[in-house]
Amino acid sequence: MCAECSLWKWETFSSVFHVTSLCGSVSLMWGGSEGGLFAFDPMSESFAIWTNTSGLAFNHVTAVTCDEKGRIWIGMANGMIQRYDPEKSQWFSEDEYFRDRRMITCLTVKGDSLFVGLDIGLSLYLITKEEVKETYRRLGFQSDAMEYLANISAQAILVFQGTLWVATEAGMAHCRMDSTNLLDPGKWNTVTQANGLPDNNVTSMTALNSRIYAGTAKGISEFDGGQWTLLKNSHVFDMTVLDSRLYLAAEDGVFYRDGESWIPLGDSQYPIRYLSSVFSTLYGGTERGICVYSEVHSTWNSFVPNTLGSNVISDIAVDRDGYLWCCSRDHGFFRYDGTRWTIYDRTSLSGLLSNDVVSVAVDENNNKWFGTWGKGIVLVGQDSSFQFYHAENGYLAGIPNDPTYAVVTDMVVDPSGTLWLLNYYALTNQPLLSVTPDGIWTRYGIHEGITTTFLTVIAVDAQGKKWIGSSDKGLFILHDNGSPAEKSDDPPIGRLTTSHGLESNQITALAVDRDGMVWIGTPRGLYTYFNESLYRRYGLPSDNITALEIDGVNNVWVGTNVGAAYFSNTSYSWISYTADNSGLVSNDVSALRMDYASGNMYIGTHSGLSRLATPFSEPVSQMMELSVYPNPFIPQRHGFLTIDQLTWNVSVLIFSSSGFLVRRFDEDEIYGRQVLWDGTNQKGEPVAGGIYLVVVQDNAGKSRLGKIALVR
Repeated sequence: MCAECSLWKWETFSSVFHVTSLCGSVSLMWGGSEGGLFAFDPMSESFAIWTNTSGLAFNHVTAVTCDEKGRIWIGMANGMIQRYDPEKSQWFSEDEYFRDRRMITCLTVKGDSLFVGLDIGLSLYLITKEEVKETYRRLGFQSDAMEYLANISAQAILVFQGTLWVATEAGMAHCRMDSTNLLDPGKWNTVTQANGLPDNNVTSMTALNSRIYAGTAKGISEFDGGQWTLLKNSHVFDMTVLDSRLYLAAEDGVFYRDGESWIPLGDSQYPIRYLSSVFSTLYGGTERGICVYSEVHSTWNSFVPNTLGSNVISDIAVDRDGYLWCCSRDHGFFRYDGTRWTIYDRTSLSGLLSNDVVSVAVDENNNKWFGTWGKGIVLVGQDSSFQFYHAENGYLAGIPNDPTYAVVTDMVVDPSGTLWLLNYYALTNQPLLSVTPDGIWTRYGIHEGITTTFLTVIAVDAQGKKWIGSSDKGLFILHDNGSPAEKSDDPPIGRLTTSHGLESNQITALAVDRDGMVWIGTPRGLYTYFNESLYRRYGLPSDNITALEIDGVNNVWVGTNVGAAYFSNTSYSWISYTADNSGLVSNDVSALRMDYASGNMYIGTHSGLSRLATPFSEPVSQMMELSVYPNPFIPQRHGFLTIDQLTWNVSVLIFSSSGFLVRRFDEDEIYGRQVLWDGTNQKGEPVAGGIYLVVVQDNAGKSRLGKIALVR
C-alpha cells in the first residue's frame, strides 16, 4: 500500500429525492430516502444530508422516528438500526437484525421500548439495555383465511391506550401490552375485511379522540371500540394528526377531515406518499423531495435537495473545465460543478426523448455527447446549447422491430478528435459510426468486417486503433489510419474471441493503458492483450468485470459485481475495495472515471456515486510554475499543504527560511502531479511557524521554487 493511502478520503454522492419516511422532531423535519438520511430546516429552507461516509451505516433508509429526547432512530433496508443524537452529533448502531438478514420496515418508540417492524413480523428492542428482547413472528389467527399471520411484513405500528397494533398486507394484529407472553399467537387478535376493514392490505394507522383509523389499499375506516366504519374509498398511503385534525395522503390527493366531510388541500407538484408535521405545519414526502403546506396561500411548496438525480449510475465523464457529468438509467443526466448539481431530464430539458441515458463522452471542443437507450444522442455544447441526433432525423438507425428506437451503448473520442459511437442492434447492419470535428458522419458494419450489430463498449489506443467489444462475437480491432471517411486504406479488421483464449465472447469493459496494453473485461474474467499475446489476469474479488479505467500514473482500476480494485504498477498487486472495508457506496459497480487533474476516482454504482481522493493524478508534461496552496498554511485547520503541477520523476524538498532542510519527498513517495505535506519534519515532528521554501527538482536538473507561510 502506498505511503499516502492514509490520506485517501471517500465521499458519497447519492439521491435523497425519493422519500421513504418522515418524522418531525423539535424544529427539523427528518426524512429517510433510498440514498440516505436528511433533515430539512424550515427556517433556512435548507437540507442537511447523511450518507455512509458521514455516519450512516447504510444509505437505503426505510424508517425514521423520533423519541422524547429528540434523538432520531433510523431503520435500513439491510437490517441496521441507528440512533442519532443531533445535539451531540453522536451515533449508536444496532446490528442484530442486520446479522439476521432482516429488513426494517417501520419504527415506533414508546418509553423505553422501540418497536421494530420487520419483513417477518414485529420485534421489541429495549433502549436502555441496548438489546433485542424478542421478535413476534406469529401475530394471531386470521379466521377468514384460516391461518396464522406468520412471517409477514409489518407495514405500520401503533401504540394506543395500552394496546399494540400492527398493520400488515393481510390485516391488522393487536394485543394488550400487559399480556404475559406476546410470543404466544393466542395473545393476538386480528382484524380483516371480515371484521369491517375495506381491505386486508393495511398501509397506515393513527389514533384521534379515542378512535383508531386504519388506512388500506381500498379506503380508510374508523374504529370506535365496537365496530369499523368506512369513511372514504381511496388507496391510502399515510395518515397523521395535526392540531386535533386527521390528515390523509391518498391516491387522489391530501385531505383533512372536517365533521363528516373530507376537505382537499390542493395538488402538490409530485404525489404525496408520507405525512408529518413540525411547528403545526404539515409536510409531505414525495418521490422528488418534500413539500410544505401553506395554510395562508392554500398551496404546497416543494423543496428539493441538491443531490444526484438518481442512484442508478450508468456512465461518468469529467469535462475540460473539471465539471463532473453522470448518466442514469431513469432520470437523465447530471452536472456537478463542485458545489451544486444540475439535472437534465425530460422535465427540465425540452427535446430530450428519454431519461434512460447510458453513455457519455467529451470531445476536444468540450462538447458533451450523451447516448440514450432508445432515443439517440443529446449533444451539450460548450456554450450550453443542445442538439439531438436520433433515428427520426436520420442520424442513427433504430432496431429491426422499431425503426425509431436508436440505442447508443458507448462512445469515445480518438486522438484526431473524431467521436466514435456504437449504434447497438442497428437495423442497417452498420452499428459503428464516426463523427469528425467538422461534422462528417461515417458508418461501419458487416461490409467492413463487423459481423454483429450487438456492440457494447469501445476504447482507443494512442495509435488511434479502435477496440470494439460485442455481446456475442468477442472483440473487433479497427485501424482507420486517422481517416474514417476513407475506408480504402484500412487494414482488415482484427478479431479476438474464445478461439484465441477468451472464456466469453461477451465483452463488458475495455481500457488501454499508457504502455499500449489493452485490458479486456468479460463476465468470466479479466484479460490483457499486448504484442499479439492474450493473458488471463487473476487476483480480483470477482471474474464478473463491469468497468475499467486507467488512472493518471497508469494503475488499472476494475469494477466488478462485488466491489472495485486497482492494480498497482509499482507493487504489481491488487488492492480491493468493498462496501465492507471502505467507504464505497455499493459493491455493484457500473462505471469508473478518473479526474486526471485532481486524482479523484469516481465510482458509479446502482446505489449512488463514490468519490475516492487518490494521489494518482496525472503529472504535467513539462515543469511549470508551482501551485502551492493553501497559503498561508495552517496545519490545525487545513490538514495538508498541496504542492501541485509536478512532472514525472521529481523530488520535492522543503526548507526553512534559514536554508535548513525539514522535509524531503523522493520520487518513490510522489504518485502524481501533487504531493501533500502535513507540516512535519522528516521525523514526523511539527515544524515551527514561519516562511518555508518549496523546491521541486527533476532528473535533468531543472527546478522550480515556491514559498509558503506556515502559521501555528
